Amino acid sequence: NEYSLIVDNIVSSIHVSGSLVDDLASVDGLGDYNLGVGENIINIVVTAQNGDQNTYRICVVREEPDTTGEGTGFSSIYAVNENQKTIANISVGSSASEFMNGITCTGGATAKVLDKNDTEVTGKVATGNVLIIYNSSNMVIAQYDIVIYGDPTGDGKIDIFDVASIKRYKLGSVSLENAYLEAADCNHDGKVDIFDVAAIKRNVLGVSIISQNKG
Repeated sequence: NEYSLIVDNIVSSIHVSGSLVDDLASVDGLGDYNLGVGENIINIVVTAQNGDQNTYRICVVREEPDTTGEGTGFSSIYAVNENQKTIANISVGSSASEFMNGITCTGGATAKVLDKNDTEVTGKVATGNVLIIYNSSNMVIAQYDIVIYGDPTGDGKIDIFDVASIKRYKLGSVSLENAYLEAADCNHDGKVDIFDVAAIKRNVLGVSIISQNKG
């Protein structure tokens, strides 16, 4: 009368079905169930024609998410920040297909890169693009903002326009938020200032390259 199973974190719901041996009996508890992380108890109650009841107990354990990315249906060669929901350490100028070569989906999951208009990206990936992870039912289970350090304009390039963007930000004439603000911190010191402007200028001149690896 008791059954148990463990499912991956990407499994957010299950369907319980069953059939009666005696057509005169009735059953309650069949159907769809959303799963929380951890232990989920489902009781299926069968009532015989004479009123006797029998309860079948199903224990479904949904695993905790893996902060490395495995539990959310993917792994990658990139730097995934689960707290900020960002993904970085991406080569500047990478196309969407090149970027996706570094993503491995697991457990029937799929992934794609969307721009700010929710259109799938086919050209260069850029700051502000979003990596979306879907489960096997095509439900969104995770998403991460792409960060290209030195690309606060979000065009996938590091150029003089990014210098102008940071200058305008410091003057208060434009706003930089979330992934764009993170991308402006070119030297990874936790703030956006003249040193980041200098880092972009050196990158444009070929004197030194901005590291995409914040670690």
